[in-house]
Amino acid sequence: MKKLNTDKYLVSQSNNLIEATYSPALTARAHKVARLILALIKPNEQDLRLYTIKIEDLKQYLGYANGVTWGRFYDDLKDISKRLNSEPIEIKSDKRALVAYFISSYVIDLQEGTVVYEISGQLKPYLVQLKGNFSSYLLSNIPKLSSKYSIRLYELLHQYRKIGRRVFEVEDLQKKLGSEYPKYSHFKARVLDASKIDLETNTDLAFDYEEHKEGKRITRIEFFIFPNTPAEEKKPQPVPSFLQGRVAAPPSNAVELSPEVLATLREMGIAEKNIEKQVALGFKIIQDETARKEATRRCSDLDAYYLEKIALVRESKTGQGNPAGFLIKALQEDWKSPKTHPQSEKRTADPAKKQEETAKKIEETKKKVKQLEAKKENLSNEIKLHNAPIYQKLLGNEAFFILAFDEVMAETGDFVKNNMFSSINHLPPKEQYRESTLLENMVNAKLREQNPDLFQPANQNYMNQMKAIDEEIKTLKGG
Repeated sequence: MKKLNTDKYLVSQSNNLIEATYSPALTARAHKVARLILALIKPNEQDLRLYTIKIEDLKQYLGYANGVTWGRFYDDLKDISKRLNSEPIEIKSDKRALVAYFISSYVIDLQEGTVVYEISGQLKPYLVQLKGNFSSYLLSNIPKLSSKYSIRLYELLHQYRKIGRRVFEVEDLQKKLGSEYPKYSHFKARVLDASKIDLETNTDLAFDYEEHKEGKRITRIEFFIFPNTPAEEKKPQPVPSFLQGRVAAPPSNAVELSPEVLATLREMGIAEKNIEKQVALGFKIIQDETARKEATRRCSDLDAYYLEKIALVRESKTGQGNPAGFLIKALQEDWKSPKTHPQSEKRTADPAKKQEETAKKIEETKKKVKQLEAKKENLSNEIKLHNAPIYQKLLGNEAFFILAFDEVMAETGDFVKNNMFSSINHLPPKEQYRESTLLENMVNAKLREQNPDLFQPANQNYMNQMKAIDEEIKTLKGG
């Protein structure tokens, strides 16, 4: 599968959130996962939602080696999620101070291989319906950074990139960065100087700074910000599969096409690179300013405008010969009918009717995708029902259960044992299994691994059906 570059995805958030005070206990990986989730949100969205991320995508994004053990990664994933769920972010204004956590809940589903994050509802005003006073930067600047300080300093300086200068009180900066170094000499060496190298090596921004004193004490830092070409060219960071297809347009335009319209463009033979380029222009694809204003009044959104031009292609014999070229020209010049094309034949159908047919086809595709998603959920429930009596049979055999339980414990890291199982480790193994859903899932997975003949072929058939459904959904969406 073709991998896209993260240079096409934006992280957008209110400037008030960027200026927040962060807990020192939030690690670099926790900050990276937070920004990855933010990349799924568009500034003009009306509400927050649940954000599902595949575990394999997280491994890829965080740069784990292919050979990393499941036990180690699970420990890290649990640690990251727990910190985002328990370490405070403080947002101050003149009249109030809000203390919130980045996520209000998370679910690690071992069977589905996913993590589902719910962003704290208190952060909603700082992430959606953003019409001003917010900043956006390219997600590709984040994965390569080596410390939490570099990530936070990048955000704080990027806000002022057009001004080129920013001044902080030292104590205020330390709080915003979540610094663990109160002594200035340590802060300078391990935060400021280290971040300076990190940003210059890995991001589109670099800085110098000057120290300002009151007496003998350094109290203020003045940063000088300038554009940067990374000193080391590295491989483009792969984009997790759930991000693919999202093109980052300038926040002021807030443009994006639906998956169904994107699929239609691909079917017409328009190259992916050209699709991304044209969509990013929004209504600015129309070259004449007067025509652009008229089109924005006529069409409710960019989807409607593209549907209008797609209908023209489908009713034009000339357009059928070169649909991609015909469509791009129609978009750029805001053609109203096939007759606008000098070599086009007379209109043979009502364009409004064609547009209605296209919209109907898209709605039918959406409906089919929903039906397939429901079918996936039903299959998942069926396999759980099928496996339940097998688990009960194996649990009834003490030898089978203890073998699986002991192997799980041998493979589980100390962090999980000490934090997730500490309240139940005094109980007998069977009672621990019944008290902890997490432990139940882990032991069940081990039972399946140790006794494949009991679970096959039903489980294999389930996996094959799920794969076929995923492929069908992918085809419908044009992936």
